[in-house]
Amino acid sequence: MLIHHLIVFSRAPVLGATKTRLAGEVGAAAALAFHVACLRDLIAVCVATLERLRAMGHGAEGHIFLTPPGSEAAFAAAGVAWPGSWHVHQQEGETLGSRMAHALEKVIGSGNRAGPPDGVRALLCGSDVPLVTTEHLLRGFSALADADAVFGPTPDGGYHLVGLTQPAPQLFELAAWGHGGVLAQTLARGLATGLPARLLAPLPDVDTQADIAAVLEHPLASQLHDREALRLLRDWRESGGDDPAGT
Repeated sequence: MLIHHLIVFSRAPVLGATKTRLAGEVGAAAALAFHVACLRDLIAVCVATLERLRAMGHGAEGHIFLTPPGSEAAFAAAGVAWPGSWHVHQQEGETLGSRMAHALEKVIGSGNRAGPPDGVRALLCGSDVPLVTTEHLLRGFSALADADAVFGPTPDGGYHLVGLTQPAPQLFELAAWGHGGVLAQTLARGLATGLPARLLAPLPDVDTQADIAAVLEHPLASQLHDREALRLLRDWRESGGDDPAGT
């Protein structure tokens, strides 16, 4: 059986400690509300994706990797919950890259030790992309049928999703993170080490106030009426942008 691992990768939703770039422009309470809304939306999308995979006869497991360690109570206090069947892990590593490499290696390694005859596919998703859909995640898994790596680009030169069929820590050994060349440098490292990647259609993430317009003007935004994060951003835009959280 082909095993699919879907990873939510998130910092704890704590006032003043999350979405700090956005918080500098819209306030800590608004940034926190946005992060919580995105997490709830993403977990719902992941649950639906795992159900679709199981309906197709595949193995499918959900994971959440948290930082800082032991912050489960902070998620619960913010009203963020995930299914009890999901595996809960602590992020490990000094850099964002090392933490992602560890998470992917941990779930892929566990699958390989179990010996599934049809292989393992793992997707790791960031938690600040309000437009990600089940179809987007399924396309990511499908891309791993004929590629060892897949990325979901963001317009700023980074990526919100990475998928692998085998551990590849070399992809994440960048000198610096948080700049516009992250994806290009990662792809170059993949090519140099014999691991070419597939790319999904880009989706905007939200790091600054300017990114909000890109999300709301995206064609998908008009289709996803039930998304908590999009409702929050629409309310913010209609109120003149004073506070996305309405606080």
